[in-house]
Amino acid sequence: TRKGQTKLTFREADELRSLPGVSSLDARIEGRASVSYIDKNLSLSVIGTEPASFSESVGVGLVDGRYLSTSDLYSAVLGFNVANSTFNDLDIINKQIKIKGIAFRVVGILQQSGSSFGGSSDDAIFIPQRTAKTLFNQTSAASQFAVVAAQDYDIEEVAAELENALIDLHGVTKETENFQIITAATLASAVSSITDTLSLFLGGIASISLLVGAIGVANTMFMSVLEQTKEIGVLKSLGAKNSDIISLFLLEAGIIGFVGGFLGVLLSFVVSTILSYFSVPMLVTLELVLVGLVTSVVIGVVAGLAPARNAAHIPPVEALRYE
Repeated sequence: TRKGQTKLTFREADELRSLPGVSSLDARIEGRASVSYIDKNLSLSVIGTEPASFSESVGVGLVDGRYLSTSDLYSAVLGFNVANSTFNDLDIINKQIKIKGIAFRVVGILQQSGSSFGGSSDDAIFIPQRTAKTLFNQTSAASQFAVVAAQDYDIEEVAAELENALIDLHGVTKETENFQIITAATLASAVSSITDTLSLFLGGIASISLLVGAIGVANTMFMSVLEQTKEIGVLKSLGAKNSDIISLFLLEAGIIGFVGGFLGVLLSFVVSTILSYFSVPMLVTLELVLVGLVTSVVIGVVAGLAPARNAAHIPPVEALRYE
């Protein structure tokens, strides 16, 4: 893909296709355009693709219809989300949509591919490259090259060959290269880095939340001890031991922790349901629910230890006199 103002030309695409290990190369023109269908008028991602290499470079099958062919001019293949969610019509084959006011016939719907840092086909509309050149007034340069490595070649080795070739074509060095090559390995590394950072961030938030929750439970229990001081005196005068008083207040603290954990579990189900509508997977398992509830109860009991011990050591006479 290109970086900055540097352009990837169609001449370069022809040269890169001849490299060993390159099975196919799709020089794509990508942009956003106004798209209308029935009463919907939206700005969507439109990608001009080379029909000869489209089926291989897109990497997903079809829900219905066919891929673009070399004879197509004003035909379009829709990403799954465009057909299913945006237009809400999986029976759109052979129907007409308008891109920048120009009529296109829908000939295919792609299967769902999922999102990735390299881009997703789900939210895009694919049209023939020669049509996209005119549509976006981009006749000499592509937005990106989608390259498929040959079966017996290592992807990283092919990526290195592409990098060296582009360095020569652009007259730059590795330190000043004005393009970016993204492979499955670089995507995995980026995802891993982001996941690690996110885990640390969420871990920090969780730790702070637990601390704040523990302080809240402790304050609640101290107030409960003050409010029930006279009752503590009555219990002690009837023969209750310090351990009995401690047990009662720890039970109360545990119940508070359980209620807080239960509300947190309910909230996680709500958030999980909302995120699922945006194709963000978030799985709430029974194991996670149990761990959350047990942790909440333990935090509640630990936070209630100090108030419970204070309650147990109040002299009965003072407790009965308390107003």
